[in-house]
Amino acid sequence: YELQEEAIDKPLILFLNKEVNYKELSKTKLNLELKKTDEFIKKISLNLITCIEISDVSFEYLMKSIPYTYTSLNFENLSPHKVNWMISNDFLSLSIDNYNLLETHFPGKHIDMLKKHPQKFIESQAEYSLESKEINTLLNSHEFNHQQKISLIQNTNDGLIIDNPELSNSVCNVLSLNGYIKLDFRLLMSLLKHGRSIENRLKLFVLHIHQLNSGQI
Repeated sequence: YELQEEAIDKPLILFLNKEVNYKELSKTKLNLELKKTDEFIKKISLNLITCIEISDVSFEYLMKSIPYTYTSLNFENLSPHKVNWMISNDFLSLSIDNYNLLETHFPGKHIDMLKKHPQKFIESQAEYSLESKEINTLLNSHEFNHQQKISLIQNTNDGLIIDNPELSNSVCNVLSLNGYIKLDFRLLMSLLKHGRSIENRLKLFVLHIHQLNSGQI
């Protein structure tokens, strides 16, 4: 590696793609195996991650040897399989940089990233821009618990919900399982109009009837 000016050349790629080699290399972190500076370890780690010639299978093993997680990384040229692995194994941290790159180059994977880190996303929701269909996906996911879904709704612009029947239905389903939360009248009407479950619409109406005057009822 050093003789090739710290580049991963074809002979090294062939070596790394052999099962016996990548399995052995995966057993120890690079910073423990190599008696090198932090700068060298960081550089070889980045070169391994971004080398598109490394096979998907080899990649999964070699990444186990890398002692870092990344808040910012240029992985747009990697295969979807490699990106899926990085998300699933917390190799990529939730950050604006990673989120935006996923959204641009790997459609739908930015939502998988949010599902992997629901609480961290909720705590920084204002930093992210989501469309109504994406919020709807999160509200119907198993990865977000009920309280996280409530927080997601409370931090979503009412207009986005009112303008989307699908999202209104999902919000109705979530809020019907909760205690009273004050809602704008227009939002409440949208939920009662577009909620598909009669039972959930009735629950929501009962929760909010005390805030309605005779004209609104």
